[in-house]
Amino acid sequence: MYEELVTELLGLLVLLVKAHRRHFQSHHATLLHQAVFPLLAATPEETQLFEDDPEEFNRLAEDCCDRQTFGVLKTEASRLLETLCDEL
Repeated sequence: MYEELVTELLGLLVLLVKAHRRHFQSHHATLLHQAVFPLLAATPEETQLFEDDPEEFNRLAEDCCDRQTFGVLKTEASRLLETLCDEL
């Protein structure tokens, strides 16, 4: 439940940053340091997945970087990172 809510909120934040970039300019560093970077850090579960099933890990990592179709927490954090970088 928590992860789904945060995922939805990140998606909304991406839309808000795109629509109101001027209002978010002074908050880029905070968003990056407090929201994006912690969510993109590898979890113990992801480290285990990398060791147990590298192909599945690669598929999930590729979605964060390229396709962005899964709609999971890391994908939305990646979209926010991309949006913030586009707005610099």
